[in-house]
Amino acid sequence: MRGLFDDPRPRQGLVSVPRGNGKSTLAAALGLYGLLGDGVEGAQVLCVASDERQARIVFNAARRMVELSPALADRVQVFQDRLYVPGTDSVMAPLPAEPGALQGFDPSLCVVDELHVVGEHVWEAMSLASGKRDRSLVLAISTPAADSESVMWKLVAHGREGTDPSFYLKEFAAPVGCDPADEEAWEQANPALDDFLHRDALRATLRTSWESSFRRFRLGQWAGAEDAWLPDGAWDSCADRSVRLEDGAQVCLGFDGSFSGDTTALVVASVAGVPHIDVVAVWERRSIRTPGKSRSSRSRTPSGRRAPGGRSARSPATRSAGAGRCSCSRRRGCRSWSSRSRRRA
Repeated sequence: MRGLFDDPRPRQGLVSVPRGNGKSTLAAALGLYGLLGDGVEGAQVLCVASDERQARIVFNAARRMVELSPALADRVQVFQDRLYVPGTDSVMAPLPAEPGALQGFDPSLCVVDELHVVGEHVWEAMSLASGKRDRSLVLAISTPAADSESVMWKLVAHGREGTDPSFYLKEFAAPVGCDPADEEAWEQANPALDDFLHRDALRATLRTSWESSFRRFRLGQWAGAEDAWLPDGAWDSCADRSVRLEDGAQVCLGFDGSFSGDTTALVVASVAGVPHIDVVAVWERRSIRTPGKSRSSRSRTPSGRRAPGGRSARSPATRSAGAGRCSCSRRRGCRSWSSRSRRRA
């Protein structure tokens, strides 16, 4: 946490940590530091979460810390909806992640709990509200999101670039590609392991959970969709770049359309004993706003790069987007489709 409060202080920060490592308690402790220990006159500390119930979890943890400490209780007045410090006219309050509820504040510290379930508009509202103080900070503490269309992933990618000194990123995660049963990897991802996070509980969870869910919630990894039907790496191992779909080949088309602004894909699969699957085109949502970058557009443009012969030169990971949706040629909707007509598409 030193990187968040040392000088020069960043303006924005993100701490990504697996479930069960005390994120809400950490958020409460940092909120109290912003209220009492940061030397700010008239501090406004906001605890923001997906809804009021979650926001109050952080607030109630901070309230209980005050009640259990005589030194803090002497300085802080506890109300149902806020903590108030008369000596500095400072306040700490819980707020739901609704842009309307976030207006009119001048936060010295804003702590966003579980960013993976908070929309981009909320992060933007808090970022725009801050900045009128010389040491204001907007900080998110969260488990990794379920997909790469989230604002959290955009912020992680921005932080990994390491080019913005005003943005602080700390990730607790197991090494990429590790065995999910590797307990040394558990130790790297979970700072609370063998303290208040119990090793035998993780062993039990591993036996009864989807691998992708375990990687996301317990290893802090960006594991993709939680209903993944193949183990990690299995699809990439099937790649065969020597195969080409010839003109006149019998194929099936698979189309995955989007109504919510994310990716739309059109894929093709050969009708054969061992089908070959390839990408015709992908329409991707343009990048959403991250610090120093432009706002997203919901318009889509084909992003497939054509290789000789009309094939789409996309990575195996991209091809997997529609693989599960291709049906055999005997089902309704399948048809003969040549490479020549595919080029026209």
